[in-house]
Amino acid sequence: MNAGKAVADFFVEALMPDWLKLRLARAKPLDPAGRWALAASAQLTDLNRHRHDTLNPDPRVDSAQWAMNLSSWWGTEDHDETVAMLEWLAAEGHRVKFRAAAGHDVLAWDLARLINVARWGYAARHLSEAEAWAHILPAAAALRERYRSWDELAGDYVLGHDLWAEGPDEDLTAVTARLLDPANGKSPWNGVAWTLEGTAG
Repeated sequence: MNAGKAVADFFVEALMPDWLKLRLARAKPLDPAGRWALAASAQLTDLNRHRHDTLNPDPRVDSAQWAMNLSSWWGTEDHDETVAMLEWLAAEGHRVKFRAAAGHDVLAWDLARLINVARWGYAARHLSEAEAWAHILPAAAALRERYRSWDELAGDYVLGHDLWAEGPDEDLTAVTARLLDPANGKSPWNGVAWTLEGTAG
């Protein structure tokens, strides 16, 4: 993308009122790659009772509240700090620290959270829509290359959480089971094929 256009897009979004962003978001359905990417973040999304089908996880919440959430949850206060956090999750995250205990890089824990942080950064207006997707889509592609199913991704995400929290979480266990339930029509994992080619537009 042209750097000048990216800067212009950022300021257009920054000046756009939230009600108009919400209307535009509702009018623009996700493409298959976008649907797949958001589905990859489903465990944390479901824990927070957020949406799986829009880049903004909850358009009812204003950008100021999202900025407060990011500050509280991740310690990021602005565009540059949010980008730095995304780059850390992409390059290193917690998987380097957990490698010895897990016996492998727990990629799902870092990259699924990266997708959520990018979504929250967009909702907080720290990132433009184009910037958010520029971080999300490569992370999703790396997850699709590394794992073979939603089940496998989900298991490694849980492992990463348990190493980070030094123990299991009942809510995450329940959410994961619900998302993997083939009878759950609301689970994005039942509506989005693991192989991107099998996901309808």
